[in-house]
Amino acid sequence: MSSNRPTILVVDDEPLVTQMLAILLELYLEMKVITTTSSLEARDILQQGNVSLLLTDYLMPDLNGINLIRALRDYGSTIPVIILTGYCDEPELAANMEVLGPFEVIVKPWSNEHLLQRIKALVQKSPETSDANSTVL
Repeated sequence: MSSNRPTILVVDDEPLVTQMLAILLELYLEMKVITTTSSLEARDILQQGNVSLLLTDYLMPDLNGINLIRALRDYGSTIPVIILTGYCDEPELAANMEVLGPFEVIVKPWSNEHLLQRIKALVQKSPETSDANSTVL
């Protein structure tokens, strides 16, 4: 296993969603994937600073996706974030983008091809993952 592979943190309170996304990312993008169904555990993982991209659900118990992004930014991280959601409160998301910086929103059900393209593009252009850029194809 190459240590230069980008690491994606996948957070969703539905275990089947995290499992499916892990398989998809590992198979098609050859990225290291960490999954959790707990937003509180995700917050702890993000604090360690070893994640290249956060892929999170919006509505979850404990911390929602916005609060998870807030915690990430409080840690000083600028890694890219994608929120997957079946619930889209556009005014709330837009207001939070102004405060928390840019993040992408992809509405469920999503296209796997589109999701893979966005993850690949975001990881490649992220300054925090520049060492891993050459390994993402």
